[in-house]
Amino acid sequence: MTLSIKEIEAITVELKLGLEEGLFTGVSQTDEHTLVLTVRREVKDLRLLICTKPNLARLHFTTQDVVPDDGEGGTTGSLAMALKSLEGSRVTTVRMRYHDRVVAIGFQMDEVFRTLLFECSGHHPNLFLLDRGGLILETLKDSRSRKRDLRPGQKYTKPLQRSSEVMDSMRFMGLGKSISAEVESYYENTVIHRAQAMETARLRRALKSSKDHHTRLAETIKADLAAQEGAARTLKSGYVHPEKRRRAERMAQATRDSQDRLHRLDGVIGSLQVALDRLEKGGEGAVERAEELLRSLARREPRNR
Repeated sequence: MTLSIKEIEAITVELKLGLEEGLFTGVSQTDEHTLVLTVRREVKDLRLLICTKPNLARLHFTTQDVVPDDGEGGTTGSLAMALKSLEGSRVTTVRMRYHDRVVAIGFQMDEVFRTLLFECSGHHPNLFLLDRGGLILETLKDSRSRKRDLRPGQKYTKPLQRSSEVMDSMRFMGLGKSISAEVESYYENTVIHRAQAMETARLRRALKSSKDHHTRLAETIKADLAAQEGAARTLKSGYVHPEKRRRAERMAQATRDSQDRLHRLDGVIGSLQVALDRLEKGGEGAVERAEELLRSLARREPRNR
């Protein structure tokens, strides 16, 4: 869930107090969705994280180490490069716009005025760099809006008015720490839980696929075993033509090997089902055991063919 209007109002107050009249000293792009701006205010560096990832869109002060996605300076995108040219400018304003989930941050360097506009609303959050007249200079991502033309070179238009704000809740009260700290902690946990859920889903698919594969293999061996046991019974029944006898003998001799393979496969299928059940219940160590089982089967796969 992205930030609500009430939550953005509270965060904007905090950002306004910290950033206005500060010196913009740097920008880093951590991934395709996220920028981190550094502002110096009264000999203290403050870092503002702005994330445009759907369902995780947010802005807040951060104390975490910045890891750029290019492994170096962290100014890979065109918006980050444009902001880098503003280093040394003064942050003039931080305010909400249009009574919506939109935050504008103003920069001034000599006679140059720029606005960094963060749209936290909708399914496609984005960042826009505007000139003094509201012309879009750069965007963090290509706009996917079907009703507004938000390409660079076009005049920025505000989000369409909605009849109501869904779930305009207030989850962060700033009790005992800053609003930013609460927001950062909440979304860090959300990201971790989402990553864990995705990993569990991936393992579940891998286990089920492996179980299906080994089940099909077991069915094939069962059919072979039935034919081999039939050949053994034929040999015991009496006279068999020499040509058919040789074939029947070869099949009967393979009976023990098929029985051993089927026994091993039954064990593998059982282990895979146990791993699936543990993942479903969310037991301690279930993910680690599932990963180890899949690695073990991958190592043994050539021998199972």
